[in-house]
Amino acid sequence: MGYTNDGKDLLPYINKSTIKRHIKALENLKKYSNYIILPTHGEIVKRKDLILEDLNCRLKFLKELDLESKNLSYNEVIEECNKKFNN
Repeated sequence: MGYTNDGKDLLPYINKSTIKRHIKALENLKKYSNYIILPTHGEIVKRKDLILEDLNCRLKFLKELDLESKNLSYNEVIEECNKKFNN
């Protein structure tokens, strides 16, 4: 999970070769959604529903990127997310 210094959501910037590892890491973070998230930048995230929503949006983005057969726009990838990412 990444945020700007002023707390805006950032999508991960990663190499195509590490997408699967990043997806696995975010899936593993779901186990800790009952905990408080203390990001290195941005605000503390305390609510489980917000943590899961954040993780699910980032996972959707990465999983769509991992599908090489699709050519989706940024808006198509995040259309089901209830947040805007600072891109």
